[in-house]
Amino acid sequence: MKTSSNIFIISFFSIIALIIPLSADDTPVVTQTGKSPGKNEIKISRGDTNQAVKLNWENINSGTRSRIFRSTLTRGPWDFIGESTSNSYIDKTAEPGIKYWYRIQMVKGNTPPIMTVPEWGYRKIGPLKGENLNAILRSKNRNMPVISDLKQKDAAVKELAFLEKYHMNRIELSIIMFIAGSYIKNGTLIILNDFDRHTIDYGNRQVFFTKNEKYMVKFYSKKLFRIYDGSTPLHHVLTKISFGTAGNAGQYTISGLGIKEKEQQWNNGGEASIEVSLPQADSDLLLDMTLNPYYGKETYPFRRITVSTNDAQIQKLSIPRAGKYRLLIPQSNITGNKLRLQFSFPDAQTNLEMYNKPSTVAFKTLTLSERIFTQDLFTRLMNNAIFYCIPRGDKPITRKDGTVIFIPYYEAIGMSTEYFKNYSNWRSNTIMLSTSDKKLQKEMEKAEKKG
Repeated sequence: MKTSSNIFIISFFSIIALIIPLSADDTPVVTQTGKSPGKNEIKISRGDTNQAVKLNWENINSGTRSRIFRSTLTRGPWDFIGESTSNSYIDKTAEPGIKYWYRIQMVKGNTPPIMTVPEWGYRKIGPLKGENLNAILRSKNRNMPVISDLKQKDAAVKELAFLEKYHMNRIELSIIMFIAGSYIKNGTLIILNDFDRHTIDYGNRQVFFTKNEKYMVKFYSKKLFRIYDGSTPLHHVLTKISFGTAGNAGQYTISGLGIKEKEQQWNNGGEASIEVSLPQADSDLLLDMTLNPYYGKETYPFRRITVSTNDAQIQKLSIPRAGKYRLLIPQSNITGNKLRLQFSFPDAQTNLEMYNKPSTVAFKTLTLSERIFTQDLFTRLMNNAIFYCIPRGDKPITRKDGTVIFIPYYEAIGMSTEYFKNYSNWRSNTIMLSTSDKKLQKEMEKAEKKG
């Protein structure tokens, strides 16, 4: 008879067994596909090495000299970086990760120079060393912190009680850590933690973690989002609006949401707004929305919404399925006691019509809460987490100036976290979760049956 903890151990290490054959060279690079090299074109390395960018080309018209130009943008400006008398060039000055565009100017005597079309390449960042598991475990030697503030103490008691059912058995946890250590030692797994920021993709049950522009980690876990949904935010609710014929939305000034059903209300165009009166806000606000996308006969993977407050854009959302979506409204966006929520629906401009109106998203509930603590429970758990990762190539990130950087991209097969970071009694207070990747789940099921 297998317990849930036994199944977790089988699942976790079934995934590890699957990825043992993989290496950084075997994993696909997450980039766009370039042109096949041919006459008058350049063949450029794309993350093949972290030493340089390698260029090869055909010597057009038997040119005796080739001048190499480089730019971070496809249309320039172009910087001259060197010359070559052969059909190759090694750019050792390329900054790791940066996507560079290259052009080769063929020069021969008094013949007009010939310039190739731009092609791009980049020098790989890395290798990434990762964290030392033994060092992380040795750092867990602190006593439980003393919380003097009564509100925070009450919050901690409630949150710890909520998390208790997710704590892993300390003996099985020790076994997992011991075995995981061997896979980390041989380079199969890498440990990453202490990220600068995390982005929640609620609809797809994914969280993306980034460390400056050094690397990115994706973790897909349905159970993690059960914790997210089940943890009651410790915030003071200011306004709660329910939509549809049975709701209280009629008490508010609303435009652009004119199609009512019993428990939800659809947009009837590309724009909508809701005006609410609030008490003087002394902190940021949280906006929680329960939304339902409509597709009809169209096959879009998601519906899009741009959310603004008082004419200041907050965030662009992709809504793949019905569910809850949370946004942070900075205090700086709140003017007095009036708040105007504005919604833009780009997909409403299509030919899709519902009740003769272009409709894409239905609102079920909308809640505005005052953010009492700067760090909610979910954020706390993410900040304290360590992730067990496998390489998945490189991920292109576009900067504000239009330049692109390719950073190492990892997928976490599991994570562990606790409420108090580096608490000496961590073995009794650790939450450990594995990925919910469907392909890996099938292999996990096979392994469980064999076991």
